[in-house]
Amino acid sequence: LVSRGERFPFAAPDAEGFLLGSTGDEADDYAALLQGVAYLERLCFDHLDLLGAPVDGDLTFTGGAARSEYWCRLRAQVLGRPVILPADPEPALGAAVLAASPGRR
Repeated sequence: LVSRGERFPFAAPDAEGFLLGSTGDEADDYAALLQGVAYLERLCFDHLDLLGAPVDGDLTFTGGAARSEYWCRLRAQVLGRPVILPADPEPALGAAVLAASPGRR
């Protein structure tokens, strides 16, 4: 967590980020941070699934982080889902896809 508090997949207003030790290697520590974020993302999908929301199918990654091959591969592995990377993964693309999704006006 970058600041105090968590809202999803659970409400914990006093939650704070933490590290359990260090590898002594900045690259390994950064990889561990990314793994933590990926597993939190999986926890969110698992929670949505528990609530009955559809969570199957391909995932499309957008935004600046979608340009990181490592980050996209890690997330796909942790989530166990096929991933689509658009040719132009600008954040606005993700917003446009959501706005045009079925059931929206």
